[in-house]
Amino acid sequence: GSKGETVNPVRGLCTPISAGCARCYARAQVPRMRRLGAPGYETDEPTFHPKVLAQVLRWKKPRTIFWGSMFDLFEERVPDDWIAACFGVMAATPQHVHVVLTKRAARMREWFGWVDAYASERFGLRSERLGLCRAAAASAGVDEKLIPDDMHAGGMDWPPPNVVLMATVENWQTRSRLD
Repeated sequence: GSKGETVNPVRGLCTPISAGCARCYARAQVPRMRRLGAPGYETDEPTFHPKVLAQVLRWKKPRTIFWGSMFDLFEERVPDDWIAACFGVMAATPQHVHVVLTKRAARMREWFGWVDAYASERFGLRSERLGLCRAAAASAGVDEKLIPDDMHAGGMDWPPPNVVLMATVENWQTRSRLD
């Protein structure tokens, strides 16, 4: 079987959005990470760590990778281009299965709309959204030599077929509010 990994390119402390956040694993772990001096946990504000993206690009053997055990990638304070850089790396590593879990399904949907509109405006066609994500990864500091040149070929499915998107909710009322 494939090896499982967890990566946290965004660190900090999410803003609680529902009652379920009171029992959040990450919320309980951040103070511990601070005591241990782990990089990126010095503040509650989101911080971006492109070295994590480069690490994923170096893994050649297939793995299942969970993105964001310590922070919601679609938290409102996470800039669109940070998310784009993460999706650029996901698209560049089709040998892996990437799992993204969020409590913010509406923000996830908005982000996919943003990347479609921005790629269409910047490049003139939606098939270049992967090129946009690749460029975001490079501008975040990921060595461009690690990112395949041909990953943004037209016609590739979006989101990439190796990406599993999931949303969590604790009850029907919360689902309605977050959707």
